[in-house]
Order: sequence, then structure tokens, then C-alpha cells
Amino acid sequence: MKNAELDDELNRIAQIESEARALRVRASEERTQADEKLRHALENLDQQLKDHETDRLNRSRR
Repeated sequence: MKNAELDDELNRIAQIESEARALRVRASEERTQADEKLRHALENLDQQLKDHETDRLNRSRR
């Protein structure tokens, strides 16, 4: 291979590595957002369960 061909190949590899890093960062951010949504959903479900239990206990006392 000539120097120009090697330079082109190295540039292509560097570009692929850069794109891979960007994809890893994006995936990490998306995982963080999904984890946050899941945490909120679980908190909401927990509160709904507590409210349901409270309502059930209140009805049984009447």
C-alpha cells in the first residue's frame, strides 16, 4: 500500500472509532433515561399499591 492509501485507511478507521464512541455515549444516555423512567413508574406503582391498601383497610373498618 502506498502512503496515501494507508492514510485514507487510518482516517477511515479513526472515523469509525469516533462514530462508535458517539454511539456508546448515546446508548449510555438512553439507558440512563430509561432507568429514570422505570424508577418513576415503579414509584408510581408503589404509591398506587399503598393507596389501594389504605382504601381497602378503610373500607373494611366501616
